[in-house]
Amino acid sequence: SWLNDDPRSKRPGWQSMIERVGDALMRKGRSDAELLEDLEHGHAVCMQVLSRLFSDLMAPLTADLMAQGVVDLALCLPGNLGQLPIAAAYRLNADGTPRYLIEDFRSVALVPAALTFVEKAKPARNLRRAATVLTESSLPKEVRDSATKLADLLRKFGISIRELREAGSGRDYATAAFAMEALGEFDLVHFACHGQLKSHEIERAGLILAQGEILSATRLLRHPMTSPAALVVLAACRSGQTASHDLGGEWLGFSGALMRIGVSDV
Repeated sequence: SWLNDDPRSKRPGWQSMIERVGDALMRKGRSDAELLEDLEHGHAVCMQVLSRLFSDLMAPLTADLMAQGVVDLALCLPGNLGQLPIAAAYRLNADGTPRYLIEDFRSVALVPAALTFVEKAKPARNLRRAATVLTESSLPKEVRDSATKLADLLRKFGISIRELREAGSGRDYATAAFAMEALGEFDLVHFACHGQLKSHEIERAGLILAQGEILSATRLLRHPMTSPAALVVLAACRSGQTASHDLGGEWLGFSGALMRIGVSDV
């Protein structure tokens, strides 16, 4: 409920509100007064979420941690919870001003939860559906041939294959939307394409698909999946990189985003 709207309590979620603010910024024809109203409302709701995040999650722990002399806090949050801005969670001082979690510690970092690594992966015999995503026009012939051989090999093991290509049609066209669909429906997804990572635009780290469309880390994180792929293979340049300022081991970048949405192995 911290990330997404809670239909029972009607409480807004962090990610849902960020998306609404982003939509407001992109909407054309808005007056300055209307835009300011949207931004102020979004800010107020986000502050409510951060306050609730501190009271529900951190308040029971913070006093004990400080009493034990902990000054560097590393949090292991599973799956999509890694998107939460934990360092900005806050409580109110006596004068009504916010005191943020980062003010109580020398550093606050997010690292992949141990569950990400030790959770039992699906055995190979349980892999029933696989997808390959290939941008054939931008890759050497050897890569295209290898992707074809991989699909043929998987079929021999009785695994159902969906092949997304630049030359594909309908749902077999290698777009970001259909790649996202494959990540949410198949046990194994194999990408063979180009990738990108710009340290000053880490949210645009991602894979370059048909017609240059980017499947970005931001897009992945904005669309949680109920049952993401067990294994994703990234034969894509720069897809395993993180940013130079990732000193907290937060796994910035595309491969980290896959782990955050629940993919067991990348």
